[in-house]
Amino acid sequence: MALGPQLPHRAARAFDGHTAAGGNNAFHSGCVSASARSDLEIRGEPTRLRNWRPQYFREHVTVHRSNNEAEERLSDSHNFLMAHCHVGHNARMADHVIVANGAFARGHVLVQDRAFVSAIAWWHQFVRVGTLALMQGGAAISKDLPPFCVARGDMEFAD
Repeated sequence: MALGPQLPHRAARAFDGHTAAGGNNAFHSGCVSASARSDLEIRGEPTRLRNWRPQYFREHVTVHRSNNEAEERLSDSHNFLMAHCHVGHNARMADHVIVANGAFARGHVLVQDRAFVSAIAWWHQFVRVGTLALMQGGAAISKDLPPFCVARGDMEFAD
């Protein structure tokens, strides 16, 4: 585990496994970073999570590490994950992504620059959310959301 020297102390944070987190990250109470992934093929290999650039994790955010040694799970920079969010194994978040309260990203997802995911939204494994895309509250997607599009709560694309 490698934690940056400026990493602020907050109560009840959990860092597990091979974690690297820079000093400009903010982990609030109840965050769990780099916990064992929810994957049926766990073999016990030393997988990793790296969040060295600035990230903001509010209360009770969970972030799983990758499911294989060769693929490091990481986020780019300046992402904001609000309370009770979950980011699954091998997921990748680009820059300036905002994920609102209670949203769930399954494994192997890609969220591109400046996407906004509203509260209680979820997206299935292997789905991509494009640049500047918006998922409305309660939206659930199982297919890619193209850049500059909106996913409604009824899983349809807005005009």
